[in-house]
Amino acid sequence: MSNFARTADTSTLGGVTAPAGKRLRYIEIADDIRSRIRDGKLPAGARIGTFDSLGKDYSAAKGTIDKALDVLRQEGAVVTLAGMGIFVADNPGVMAAGSGQQLAGEVAELRERVSRLEAQVIDLYHSTGRHYSGAKTAGDQPNAHRRASNG
Repeated sequence: MSNFARTADTSTLGGVTAPAGKRLRYIEIADDIRSRIRDGKLPAGARIGTFDSLGKDYSAAKGTIDKALDVLRQEGAVVTLAGMGIFVADNPGVMAAGSGQQLAGEVAELRERVSRLEAQVIDLYHSTGRHYSGAKTAGDQPNAHRRASNG
C-alpha cells in the first residue's frame, strides 16, 4: 500500500492525501518561499530561480516545484517569465501588514492617472469642437452641458 493511500488518519490537500502528521512537500516548499517573501528576503521583482535551481535547492522533483509555484501563482505571490525564471510579483498577494497602506497609495496613484487621462480626452473633444459629457472630475457639474446649451 502506498504512503499516500487514503485512510481515516490522513490529511488531504488539493486532491492528494498525505500520511497522518506529514505535510505534502510542495506545500512545505510554497510555505518556505512565501515566508521568504513576507520576511523581505525575496523582495518584489526578485528572481526566485528556475525550476532546475529550485529543484536543487529543495531537493525536489520538477513536478513538486511546479505544484508549489502553482500555489504561489494562484495567490499572486510569484510570476513565471518563460526562459527567464520565476520572480516575486510586483505586488505579491502575500505581503505582510502594511499592504493596505500600499494598496491605498496605488489606488490614489491610479485615480490621479485616470484624472490625467480624462483631462486629455476632454481636451481632444474640445479640439474637435465637441463637448465631452462623460467627465466626472471635481470641476464638472452634472448636466452642465445641458444648462450651457439652454442658455
